[in-house]
Amino acid sequence: MVTAPRLAAVLVTIAGSVAAVRPDVSQSASAAPPPPSWQHTNCSSCVAADLLWCYLDGKCWTAFDPKDRTPQTCKLNPQWCAAPGSSSKSETASECACSTCGDPRCQIPAPAPNPAPTPARPGGVQQVHLALGQAADAMSVSWATVNLTVRAGKGGFSTGVRYGPVGGALSSYAQGDTRLLNVSGLRYTHVATLTGLKPGGTYAYQVDGDSATFHFAFRRQAGPGGRVGPDRHVIFGDLGASHGFSICAACTAGADNCEADACAANRSAGLVAEIGTADMLLHVGDFAYDFDGNGGRRGDQFMRNIEQLAAYVPYMVSHGNHEDSDANLAHYIERFRGMPSNAVPATVDTVVGRGVNTLWYSWDAGLVHYIALDTEIWDISRSQGSVSRAAMLKWLRTDLEKAQSNRAAVPWIVCHGHQSVYGNFDILLDRFPCVSQLNPPTPHGPCATFYLVPVLIGC
Repeated sequence: MVTAPRLAAVLVTIAGSVAAVRPDVSQSASAAPPPPSWQHTNCSSCVAADLLWCYLDGKCWTAFDPKDRTPQTCKLNPQWCAAPGSSSKSETASECACSTCGDPRCQIPAPAPNPAPTPARPGGVQQVHLALGQAADAMSVSWATVNLTVRAGKGGFSTGVRYGPVGGALSSYAQGDTRLLNVSGLRYTHVATLTGLKPGGTYAYQVDGDSATFHFAFRRQAGPGGRVGPDRHVIFGDLGASHGFSICAACTAGADNCEADACAANRSAGLVAEIGTADMLLHVGDFAYDFDGNGGRRGDQFMRNIEQLAAYVPYMVSHGNHEDSDANLAHYIERFRGMPSNAVPATVDTVVGRGVNTLWYSWDAGLVHYIALDTEIWDISRSQGSVSRAAMLKWLRTDLEKAQSNRAAVPWIVCHGHQSVYGNFDILLDRFPCVSQLNPPTPHGPCATFYLVPVLIGC
């Protein structure tokens, strides 16, 4: 929200006995079989079959599906693909700059101008972060790579996460979903969902191609003997790559890099000191200042800075005004598609394609039902397909009514969004007109819905 990067952190402690287990709303299903065109595993075979070869992902495509980012990217960058140009029946003849394989005009795109991975991470995996899953026994793991990770025998690129109880074998495997994020640089984002987690369990996990092993305590719900101790949720907003003073004492205003090695000398204060005790982190908007800054390098560096926190504690988010622009909105949607979104509509369109709608969604964490809202929707009048103010408010009322009926099990309801609900500045009230300028100020208009909510959080 503010132009000068700042950080406001709040530690919320919610005491109680036993929290309800959220119903399993996982929508996981077995992956769809690959298209028949993927039987062509090289450019020559693909083009000979009158199909399109995309150098970007090393796959053969029949035609462009508007919902699939990779062939769409090849369509927008014709130097990244090859298709026969002489056949009248080819669906893709006019889409590529090259009609034959090996033409020097068409080649694999150069990697994004991102800083090189840390030497200790030779696999190129970076920006690892957790989020609570849709199902009560699930946790999602997200990460980024500059290049695709190839695993032999998978018929193309494939990646995932191995996990298991701390001290035991990493015998479980979660297949990852990979997407291209080709705005302000080029990178791949990946998400895998770990399932079957036990209340109170501590788990280790390792991403394919990575040398680092991370761990987390799964304290989302009560264990067999009931909840032990309070929930500890750390809530903050407006955090940049530079000026990230609240991460640790070593973070400065003069440099974007504040990774784990920079904080290693003193982890007694700041957010790094909460890793052993926090159950959840909640970042209510404004990331990196900005994701697309410095050709996307700043967003990548911010996510590397956050990894030392978010790879160990679920890192939940909501949208802020620094994620409003086309490029920054695409970064927000793609980087955080591992959130447990239950939004209606379920998807939102950005400049890189159709993604998971995380502009508004909700989840249960212990004794709290959290509701993420897009407060920016008033200011920028976003209307992207069915994503609108009216759609959010309709979903919100339904979600609140459901949460209200479950308060015996999950008694706290917390709404959060980037803009303040109460404020002294007209711009805030204009952006998110929940509050009139009466004395005392009074909720009005569409936000009368909030009378059902005991706690509201904004930056």
